[in-house]
Amino acid sequence: LFDRDDVSFSVVHIKEPGGERYFEDIVRGKPDLVILTDDRFTDLFAKRLNEQGIPFVSSLIWKSKEEVAQLLSQYPKMSAVHTYIDYSRLLLKLQRVFDIKRMGLIGPNIQGTKYFGSRIKGAAKFPIEEVYSSIWEEWVETLQRFNQHTDAIWLILPYGVRHRDGRMLLWKDAAEWVKTNVKKITMSGLSVKTEIPRFISISIRPNLLGSHLSSIAQGNLDGRLKSNLVSLNNWTICVDREAGLSVDRSLSKLSQEFPITGKMIIPRDEYLAKKSPGEVIL
Repeated sequence: LFDRDDVSFSVVHIKEPGGERYFEDIVRGKPDLVILTDDRFTDLFAKRLNEQGIPFVSSLIWKSKEEVAQLLSQYPKMSAVHTYIDYSRLLLKLQRVFDIKRMGLIGPNIQGTKYFGSRIKGAAKFPIEEVYSSIWEEWVETLQRFNQHTDAIWLILPYGVRHRDGRMLLWKDAAEWVKTNVKKITMSGLSVKTEIPRFISISIRPNLLGSHLSSIAQGNLDGRLKSNLVSLNNWTICVDREAGLSVDRSLSKLSQEFPITGKMIIPRDEYLAKKSPGEVIL
């Protein structure tokens, strides 16, 4: 999409607060197409774009199928790529595999993170304690407590998290601390390549999402849009073998819960050698 000579692009990173001001600049420019890269931006800006007659493509990650259908019906100028993960089903299966009775969830103190955290909590059939902070030392205190009082931890990656002295937290430093200190199953909703033991990441492959988003955008620009919705549900679980799975019985239990059509989980030594996690394609 970005290689086209007949299309000019403006990429705007809208930060909170004050994002609405940047958005109004976009609307005044009367673009041929706007791409909204998150559910939150769709919630904020879809109505205004539709009212101005500006076509837009949304990348929707957290919404249900019913919510997406309602949005498309409500906004004729909208098209979307919907990456739907049934978190109720996912958490139920993970609960059975790892005997989860209580989970802790931690993420940076920003609106988008809280939005996602509320979805996870609402989908679970067991208690989840949510903690949001943008101070790393508070993360450490919380993770130490979760380590003692929960069966699993959902870790939303610490984007924008800083030390108390103002230094930006580096992911490699956070990962090293988690690797050394957290002993519980740790999960994330993004595809993350890391050497953290007992780590599970659950996601739609980003390149798959990007290719479909590009196709819909080009269809809009060329006037050849075949469908206003692409739904992706072929999600991937990337598992470090030490994610509580070193016992073969646990591997068998996981494979029984999830119908496997792709590669099986690979041992940790292969994982480190290839710098690529094992995959269970669902």
